Amino acid sequence: MPLDALHRFLVPISIKAEQLVEYGPWRKFVKCGRANCTSRPFPQRIDPEKLEADLSHTTCDTCKKRDADFNNSESAKKCKATYRDANREDINKKDTERREERRNDPELHAHDQQVNAKYRAEHQEERKEYNAEYRAEHQEERKEYWDWYNKTESAKECKATYRDANREDINKKDTERREERRNDPELHAHDLNVGATYRAEHQEERAEYDAAYRAQPEHKDRMAKDNAQAGPRKATYKLTDKGVAAEERYRRSAAKRASRLRERQNGKRMESNARYRAKHREALKVKQDAWNHSPMGLLTRALYKMVKGVHWDPQSFTKLGSFATNEEAMAHFEERFDTSWMSWENQGRHVKGNAYNETWNIGHVLPRKIFNQWEQEDLCRCWHPDNLFPQCARQNTELRDALIYTDDELLEMRHLWPVGANDDLAQLKGLFQYVDHDFINSKLASEAGPSDLNDTFVSDAASSASD
Repeated sequence: MPLDALHRFLVPISIKAEQLVEYGPWRKFVKCGRANCTSRPFPQRIDPEKLEADLSHTTCDTCKKRDADFNNSESAKKCKATYRDANREDINKKDTERREERRNDPELHAHDQQVNAKYRAEHQEERKEYNAEYRAEHQEERKEYWDWYNKTESAKECKATYRDANREDINKKDTERREERRNDPELHAHDLNVGATYRAEHQEERAEYDAAYRAQPEHKDRMAKDNAQAGPRKATYKLTDKGVAAEERYRRSAAKRASRLRERQNGKRMESNARYRAKHREALKVKQDAWNHSPMGLLTRALYKMVKGVHWDPQSFTKLGSFATNEEAMAHFEERFDTSWMSWENQGRHVKGNAYNETWNIGHVLPRKIFNQWEQEDLCRCWHPDNLFPQCARQNTELRDALIYTDDELLEMRHLWPVGANDDLAQLKGLFQYVDHDFINSKLASEAGPSDLNDTFVSDAASSASD
């Protein structure tokens, strides 16, 4: 190209660049908005209504490249980390406000969801690797952040909204998780220990929270409505196989025993029993009358009279092959007295407030509950002399139908097993109401004998008591 032609071609371009002459209806030549940038003007899309704002935020390609290189450098990462640590609260506040603003705008919220979904789909593997590395390196920071975020009103509102929208799925997953953990002995024992520890450490806090929660009108009305609907649901559930199994598991669990102990200690059990007896007086009368005329009830009263020496014609136990006379029954129990405290004068039922080894009554090695009273062979084994002994009345009341024997001890009394056990140890243990592990462990510990440390402790305790 001739020099004069080239000159005529370049001059108009430079004039247009300096004067921001329009280059089409939506493009203009603009200068870079960065200070100290010496780049030449470049064409840029401009909104005519926002000309000044767009011109102040324009950046040339050279500056963009330099910014990208700096942002990827270690120096920039350190600067950003330092700034975030120093201004975390302000940053979190601004981020929360921005998210709330975009979430409340339907168009922006839909746009953000689409962008996020697209990004997650395209960078799935990268995100997994990055998230794993980040979690490993920033465990403490993430814990601090989530502790702070979970206490914010925004987090509470989001959780409440999510729960209301997905209540059925959440309940289903929770039920499956509980069933899975309940069926695993280790996990179930761990959950029970954690729950018991938490309740013991936060008893007052839980009581205050429960009282405040129930006092709120919206919760009070909802709880009244739920309780009204829960009755039929619970009654129906208890009739199902799943409900029967759940009731049986709970009845044998440590939680049930702990609940009984708490109720006895705080007096709620007595109050509850009194209310129940007052409400179901007629039904209990019918039930007691049926027990009095059942084989077990008749044999219980007959043996009580024989031990007292007042049975005028004992025939039932003669037919069972146990005791022929009152004297024989009395001699059987007297031979097994703990002579340190047992006598005929302190025989009787347990009364609330009585201490251990204060009164005794007739005890069964294998409890009556596991025998079938309508089976002749079961009655013979239940009332066999080997299955009868004088027992502390309080202990007899507390243990009731519990399994308190080791497997070796149960095998030694195989001749007393009920017919329903089918001569199988596992089936026999299934007939008991629950297993009292504490009683078994204490018995094993006493049989094992004290260690040197225990000998020292016992001797010290004895010496202090004598002093």
